[in-house]
Amino acid sequence: MQVTIDGLIVMMPGHCWTRLYVRPAFHQNGDPAMTWQWSDLGTLQGRTVDPDTIATVNYQLNPYVFVRTSDGHLSVDSWDGGKWNWSDQDTPAGRTVDPNTIATISYQDRPYVFVRASDGHLWTNWWDGSRWNWSDQGMPAGRTVDPDTIAAISYQDRPYVFVRASDGHLWTNWWDGSRWNWSDQDTPAGRTVDPNTIATISYQDRPYVFVRASDGHLWTNWWDGSKWNWSDQGTPAGRTVDPDTIAAISYQDRPYVFVRASDGHLWTNWWDGSKWNWSDQSTPAGRTVDPNTIATISYQGRPYVFVRASDGHLWTNWWDGSKWNWSDQDTPAGRTVDPNTIATISYQDRPYVFVRASDGHLWTNWWS
Repeated sequence: MQVTIDGLIVMMPGHCWTRLYVRPAFHQNGDPAMTWQWSDLGTLQGRTVDPDTIATVNYQLNPYVFVRTSDGHLSVDSWDGGKWNWSDQDTPAGRTVDPNTIATISYQDRPYVFVRASDGHLWTNWWDGSRWNWSDQGMPAGRTVDPDTIAAISYQDRPYVFVRASDGHLWTNWWDGSRWNWSDQDTPAGRTVDPNTIATISYQDRPYVFVRASDGHLWTNWWDGSKWNWSDQGTPAGRTVDPDTIAAISYQDRPYVFVRASDGHLWTNWWDGSKWNWSDQSTPAGRTVDPNTIATISYQGRPYVFVRASDGHLWTNWWDGSKWNWSDQDTPAGRTVDPNTIATISYQDRPYVFVRASDGHLWTNWWS
């Protein structure tokens, strides 16, 4: 494959024409390293990728990227080891897939994709080994599932899917080995759970679910082995946590939770083994961090946090072992990165970051 630093059109084996844009990366000592590259994954023919709707999962070691397209369908762009392929996952019968509401999980080594459909139900699109199926997960009794608020995690090798329902409570739809159940996680006392703000992480093999509540604080709903608990994580001093902006990652077996605060900075709430701490990750120089656009990934055992900044670029805040750094990932040439649309996955131990750009295409920024 031909590549130049300035960018050109290349032919990827077995694939359509793909435009790559390459910029050099450097190690701390200044020596040239490998490069971050932009690749245009396109869209399903005749459609565009909708904003706010990217989720990823690995299946048989290959990445699958799920989006909602402009026809209201769930679609997937999957890598088969030699090329990317677009497939229409369709919709639950007689319904459309709502924007902003895709979460994924692997269960028994098969992908499950959770969405909210136009009937207000939670639905899953899952692979049984030979075909994709749509299953209606229903909803909490007498309520609907809110848009924008799905997150999933595995606990004891079973899937748990967290949503905000129309009563302002956190709810979980979980599999007990024979059937799906709905459980009310309630709310922090005297508050409601805000829309758009659920992130999950496992710590000491137990699930932690992070939300923003109506007081502007970060809260966690966590399982202690016998019961669920609500804990107030507070806020960065003198600030509130912005809606729509929670992502979590484990580093050295401890949870780090990233949010955008009301000062436009990236902040992390992290556990040091004995207490939770707030740290200001600041911003890219002269910019603010945009709402709705945080995603995390681990690379070589270190956390990388991807955001969209106020210049329309993709940026990463990454830990080099001794300090945090901001790096400009730039944009696809002649385009900007759309808000609300960052997802990550590791493939062959390298990070891939997926965004929707201003041309309505799915793009990936990946480390070669």
